[in-house]
Amino acid sequence: MNETLFSSRAFIEAWLRGRRGSERVFTIPVRGSGAPREFYAVQKMGRLGLRSILLGLGNLCASPGWDGELDRSTLRGILRVLRSPKSIEFQWNVRFDHVSLATGLIAEKVEFTRDPVHVLELVPSYGEVFAKYSATTRNQVRQAGKRGVEVREAVGTDDVRRYCAVCGKLESQKQGRNNQFAHQASFMTLNHLFNEQTTLDGLVRLLVAEYQGEVVAGGVFFKDGCTVLYRHGAADRDFSHVYPTSAVLDAAIRWACETGASFFNLGGSGIESLARFKSAWGTGLRENWIFSWSNPMWSNVFRLKRALGR
Repeated sequence: MNETLFSSRAFIEAWLRGRRGSERVFTIPVRGSGAPREFYAVQKMGRLGLRSILLGLGNLCASPGWDGELDRSTLRGILRVLRSPKSIEFQWNVRFDHVSLATGLIAEKVEFTRDPVHVLELVPSYGEVFAKYSATTRNQVRQAGKRGVEVREAVGTDDVRRYCAVCGKLESQKQGRNNQFAHQASFMTLNHLFNEQTTLDGLVRLLVAEYQGEVVAGGVFFKDGCTVLYRHGAADRDFSHVYPTSAVLDAAIRWACETGASFFNLGGSGIESLARFKSAWGTGLRENWIFSWSNPMWSNVFRLKRALGR
């Protein structure tokens, strides 16, 4: 099955509990291309019972999963649900390696854009993957160990809170102000994800780097089918000289190799310095797809309403 973690009810419910917003889980039945099943998205309800649907939270990706070939009839059935009269719009993020899903949606005339991401192709041998790092990156990983940085998996709410404190401090260092709201929102979302032990255990990981007993960096990683996704990371700039970020990423890549993942996805970049950093881990550029649709009936109604309101 070409499923995604981010299309599961457990993941979406845990994520939404942390946000405490108006969004709700949206259930999508899937028939064909495998046994009857369901996958899940997020719906935001508006007036008159209208909804906007997001398949893939943020820049995460969604998939209905399929066995063998993905039949066009399966996609058409899904699109009938998404394009119901009560739907204002939908956005569907598709992962770079789910080519059959993307080409099927393109064939169904769903508009799309592309989103470049940095992907490291993995082999079972961690040593071979380590050799793909740039010489500078390999040296930083070694130096982090020599200088006493230790990376471990987060355990419990206190570790989540300590990591989010690093996030908050980094934002303050970058922006010159304390974004307490963003700090608390991140804490609530992460805490709910890590408390879903029975359903998400082993799929959601927070790794923290400790130096002299203090958490100085960390990263959030998702095991998404054959891919490990680097979702978020932060480091205290006061400890840059011991390279904690390099230690965290190397530990996550080692874990991805051990779990038999095919890819380690470092996500997009957007700025040149970040692109250079991600390329130094031996990544190449791949592209996710972002599909979007707006209901023409409601688009016309809203356009007319705006015109009459002038």
